[in-house]
Amino acid sequence: MTSASAQIELIDLYSDEGRIFNLQDDTWYAVDVARTSVNIQVEWNRSDYIDSLGPSARKLREWIQVSGTEGKAYASTIEDYVKMCWPRLAHFLDPFIDFLLDSAPTSDPIDVQPGLTLTMARQDDSIEIRATGDTTDLVQLIQQLAWLATALRRNPDAGRLLAASVTIQTTGSALSIRAEPLRPLEEGGGGDDDVPGSCWLPMFRGRVLARGFPVPERRGGEPGVELCCDVLDLLPGPPWFDLRRCKGGVALVSETAAIIPYRKDGEAGSIRWYYMEASRKELTMEEVERRYAGEVQKTEIWDLWPRREFVG
Repeated sequence: MTSASAQIELIDLYSDEGRIFNLQDDTWYAVDVARTSVNIQVEWNRSDYIDSLGPSARKLREWIQVSGTEGKAYASTIEDYVKMCWPRLAHFLDPFIDFLLDSAPTSDPIDVQPGLTLTMARQDDSIEIRATGDTTDLVQLIQQLAWLATALRRNPDAGRLLAASVTIQTTGSALSIRAEPLRPLEEGGGGDDDVPGSCWLPMFRGRVLARGFPVPERRGGEPGVELCCDVLDLLPGPPWFDLRRCKGGVALVSETAAIIPYRKDGEAGSIRWYYMEASRKELTMEEVERRYAGEVQKTEIWDLWPRREFVG
């Protein structure tokens, strides 16, 4: 970095709680606006992840990714999450993904936006980025790279969702982002010992949770995962869910799972769903009714849309 006044410290990237802070608020960090350069090394098993996607790697921008915590998470496409958190630097995603998928050892200079220029180079299973720009833009670039290195991970366990995280370290004018080993989460599903709002975890088995990254503000304090799209588009397994009457309301039930409109908040404009899976091979209506505690007394499922959707 070119001067002490332009130095980017770890405090610029994290809140007091040790988590990446609200990335849409660019006033929380005390960074002097100065033009400087930084070397960023991003270390994670990117080739393993890309290989696991196969032909669908070309649609990586549309891949659904989960960020947040077990109790409060957000499921969106990779492209939408980047636009939400880093709107000024959203154009960086396209050349970054293209570089991941191509075999060129280095990239041409990339103008992410006026005043922010970078180049990328491969080093074994890491990517080295040389960026020059204002410190405010560089902080957001590092945040975005930290999220991408967290989110773009292959989960070797197809049976459950695993938590992903990274560590960020600075040494002189260089900064490294290193992926940490994946770790288990507490599974939901309705047991008495579940983490509150965690019944959604089995919906994303075989994927990773980018743990500690921000989620949109919730007006009603809803727990669980917020979905960027129709909840029906994310349900695992066979797509044939039947509409069933259940204790004065309705439930969507398949052979192995059910999703129930649990609570509607008119002021917050949200609907909270409850997701459950069969304890044995086949789900019975007795199980659904036993676990059903919904307050939504609607006779038509379509009356519940459109509004913000949560599962938890």
